Amino acid sequence: MPHQNQNHGQRLVGLLLFFAAAFSCAAQPHAGAFWNVKPASEWTAEEVRQILSNSPWATFSKATLGPDLKIHIASAEPMIAAEALERQARRYRVDTGPSFEEYQAMIKDGHSIALAVLMPDPDAMYDAVESRSLERDSVLHAGKRTYKLVTNFPPSPGDPYLRYIFPRDVRPGDKSLMFEIYIPGVIYPERHIEFDLKDMNYRGKPAY
Repeated sequence: MPHQNQNHGQRLVGLLLFFAAAFSCAAQPHAGAFWNVKPASEWTAEEVRQILSNSPWATFSKATLGPDLKIHIASAEPMIAAEALERQARRYRVDTGPSFEEYQAMIKDGHSIALAVLMPDPDAMYDAVESRSLERDSVLHAGKRTYKLVTNFPPSPGDPYLRYIFPRDVRPGDKSLMFEIYIPGVIYPERHIEFDLKDMNYRGKPAY
């Protein structure tokens, strides 16, 4: 009887460990993803493409008649690393200019969230009406709070992304970041993009 009780106890412990591991994996669905297990210096070109297009920080905005647009949270630590690798691989001009340096400084201070859109028509930013619509109609929703656009950085020969800058104010209980943005020069320029906060973890820490 003592032996049977011991076996029963071992089976119970095993089950508890199994369910604990399953719960941990469910709570961290991307724990085994390459960005969590490999340093950025070891990411392959395909992995960089993947994290910038299909990851907790990146998606495509689709419209019935408009183009599919690649969009990502550019202020998240893994995306900063992926962008740097992308610039190296595509041989973007090394000198990205003072505007990009200003953008990097703004992100580095930790008070901003940046959303990046790969622009099909960079010249559309120079249309005054389109530019005003972008500034007026772009907002971020976090919880029940709404934040207006702080500023934006247009694409350049050294940086192909239009970058929207919003205040960084994520609080306990917030479930997602919902962006309503106006994208100049495309059909259906008003796009809604939502990112689930519970998925946006990088090496055990929130990243956005």
